[in-house]
Amino acid sequence: MNAAYWISPDGVILVVTGGTHISMVISEPEKFGISRKEIEVVYKRHKESIGQEGRAREEIIKGLYTKGWIRIRNYREHVSVQFGRLDKRTKDLLFNFAKRITRRGIDGIKLHSSTPCHMVGFSDGSNTKMTLSKMARDGLFDERVVSQISLKVMTLEQYPGVGKCQTLIR
Repeated sequence: MNAAYWISPDGVILVVTGGTHISMVISEPEKFGISRKEIEVVYKRHKESIGQEGRAREEIIKGLYTKGWIRIRNYREHVSVQFGRLDKRTKDLLFNFAKRITRRGIDGIKLHSSTPCHMVGFSDGSNTKMTLSKMARDGLFDERVVSQISLKVMTLEQYPGVGKCQTLIR
């Protein structure tokens, strides 16, 4: 089980199916708030073919982190979470993701609450490790917090694009 997800800035969990995180972005870049031309320019600058998992991919994905996107991949031994900054909004999204994936599951995948999670913030340099159980309780917060975000799971085809799902935030 090597499940992968994007969490959009507006609280939508996109299940990565049939490919990689970058292939999903390349297939419909406008939904991620970037253009096909921007992708082509980045790949050309790095002298890589479009879709290659190299420096261009890294630049594009890090650019998405700065716009509030969160990248999640479930590996055999742990869950990898990458984002820009571990700010309140990111914490709220991850808190709700951990609750959802351990209690109800996402797209038929349910992870055990004891699954280790490694979180890395590329803009703020944060590097945190905890279990999904701790993340789903209060591990991301200094005080008891009730999150105001309700995540929704969609396919890329269903997702209207970043900034177009205002109704998902309660």
